[in-house]
Amino acid sequence: MSKSFYPFFFLLIISQLLLATEKSLQYHDYRDLTRELKTLSKDFPDLIKLQSKGKTIGGKNIWQVTVCRGDDNARPAILIVGGVDGADLAGSELCLEFIRALAADYGRVDSVT
Repeated sequence: MSKSFYPFFFLLIISQLLLATEKSLQYHDYRDLTRELKTLSKDFPDLIKLQSKGKTIGGKNIWQVTVCRGDDNARPAILIVGGVDGADLAGSELCLEFIRALAADYGRVDSVT
């Protein structure tokens, strides 16, 4: 990954965080997060793949979201993990906003595509 990508990546995350803060001051609960992920996968079926990788002890799905057109094994990838600790809700929100930004900018912004 080129060094020129890092400032863009950082600014993208910060801007999305600020927008998310303006939209809502509440974190998504599991049900709302699942609904958002399913909506994104339906709105961008050629880009976003949602699949359950297993279940928690409480029986909730552990979601994996892949953002890619075509064969996801053919391109370099980045792993972003959120929601590992139930007390750390910001990670899930950052991941959700990042997925939204990638979906909205894919095909329009060269550094995203």
